[in-house]
Amino acid sequence: MEGLLPNDRPTIDFMILADYVEALHGKLYMMGGAWENIGVSDFSQPLTLSLAVGVQIPWNATNRQHVLSIDVQSADADQIAEVDSTIMVGRPPFLEEGASQRQSMALKIPLQLPGPGTYVIVASINGIEDRRLIFRAMATQQANMFPPG
Repeated sequence: MEGLLPNDRPTIDFMILADYVEALHGKLYMMGGAWENIGVSDFSQPLTLSLAVGVQIPWNATNRQHVLSIDVQSADADQIAEVDSTIMVGRPPFLEEGASQRQSMALKIPLQLPGPGTYVIVASINGIEDRRLIFRAMATQQANMFPPG
């Protein structure tokens, strides 16, 4: 982003796949978190991934609008889904000068997986890739073995 030094750019602190995620008052509430394998009973049906994301906003990046982009890709880098979210964090009066802040987010990603295999979640902030998360989808006869979120 124009006007920011590399150490002043927002960065992704963490990404966690979960069955359900909610962000409320700066806290994340999740059920069935930190999975990396999902069982899918019918790949012809859409599903929703829940993703907990923590973005660290440095002091010099506050009071500016930032765009978090989440792309779900196949192992061959074919795009399956994309979700964009805008982040803007101010400076509360109690914050010490130079301190960074974490913005916690709960994202729902609607998608349809083409079939069993490995998938990659690519997260970028302001067009700069920052983090990747890999998960695997497998066919299962038990729909609730690995709930889709």
